[in-house]
Order: sequence, then C-alpha cells, then structure tokens
Amino acid sequence: MNLVSIEAHEHANIIRLNNGPTNALCVEMVTQLENALKEISSQDKGLVLAGGDKFFSIGLDLPGLLDFHRPDMQAYWRRFEQIQLDILTMPIPTASALRGHATAGGMILSLTTDIRIMAQGKILAGLNELHIGIMVPYLTHLMLEHRVSTAQAIRLEMSGEFMTPDRAKDLGYADEVLPSEQVEQRALELVSKMAQIPRKAFVGSKDGMTRLIREKFEALRDEKEEVLLDSWFDPKTQALLHEAAKKF
Repeated sequence: MNLVSIEAHEHANIIRLNNGPTNALCVEMVTQLENALKEISSQDKGLVLAGGDKFFSIGLDLPGLLDFHRPDMQAYWRRFEQIQLDILTMPIPTASALRGHATAGGMILSLTTDIRIMAQGKILAGLNELHIGIMVPYLTHLMLEHRVSTAQAIRLEMSGEFMTPDRAKDLGYADEVLPSEQVEQRALELVSKMAQIPRKAFVGSKDGMTRLIREKFEALRDEKEEVLLDSWFDPKTQALLHEAAKKF
C-alpha cells in the first residue's frame, strides 16, 4: 500500500502522506518516507510535504507503537528523527502545505521545512508531548526555537497549546495563512521560485541557517534519546498513551 507518494512538478516534488484521514506516522510510512526522500535526493528541485484535508498528520501511530519493546521503539524513533534531520538540512528549498491539523509528530515533521503554509479555518498545530508524559524531543525544541524564538518555544512546549492559523502566523510558525484550496499551489510556487536560485548561493545559505541546529543536536543525540525513551516507557506515561490511542 502506498502510504507516501511523489508528485513531480517542473521545479518541485510534492511528497504526499496517504495514511488515511489521520496520516498517523506508522513504521511503514516512515520506511516509505525514507525511500521517497532518497528518490528525490539527486534531483535539483524543491520539496513540498503535503497531507490530507483533515490532518497533515496526527503524529506517531500510537496504537501501532504501544506494543513495542524499548529496542524496537528506539529503532523507530532514531529513523524518524533522522528523517527530520535530513529534511531540515536538505540543500533544496522545502515547504509544508498544511491543509489539516499538524499535531505532535505531525507538527514536528512540519518544523523540518523552510516554509509552512497553513489553511484558514478550524485547523490546529501544536505539541502536546509533555501533557502525555513524553519529553519534548531535543531536535524538536531546537527547530521550534529557530522558528518562533526561544521564549515562545518554551511557552508552547510547556502549555501544549494548539495554535489556530492566525495565532501560528503571529508567532512565526506559519509563514502564510490562505484558503485551503490555495495552500499547496502557494507552497509549490514558493519552493519552485527558490529552486531557481543559483545552486551554490542557496546551498551555502541553507547550510548557514541549519548547521548550528544539526551540531547542537548531534552533540547530545544519544543522551537525549535515552531520556526520551525513559519518559515513553514510564508507567504513568504508558497509561496516558493508551488513553490517547483510543482517539485514533
């Protein structure tokens, strides 16, 4: 089953998440996303990440992950976090087209791109990790503070606020807020235009924008991963996760 598809355009590719209404990030979707990124990596085009009308992505596939023992969860998380790092540092322009909710791991995935275009209306974006007992991942924090400032990142992480589109734009998470039917086209326009910037200039600039995040993350990756897994397998957290999984 194709949970991830690639749609080719002249100056950009759309990688679309296709795992039902919620686009939960299951193991197979992670595998297919890895493969899709490898497939486009040699192309000198921009990238748009897109989801569905209801959810860009609800986040991690809790029903599928709660039976994992620690080594399996560690392997899954390491792969998902490497995808984040790979997109963040790709030497091409990238955007997220958010026509639906981007929550938890879905918002994390959207933070990897250079731009986020969000639909008007009753869609939300936010991180609720702390409120279900999970440590806010270190790379997530680094990416969020890069987008919205350190102070706002801390407040959003601590509160677990789910931002409306206008609120997300005010804070700097969303670059533009548009009618839903315009979101993907606008994302394509922006990355297609940037994809035509002279290559060396763009690559040098993108590296300057993301290198510090990568270096900070890689310096503490193993340590922070262990803390995250400790929080995931804490009995109180497991109870909260099982309750949250009922909403999938």
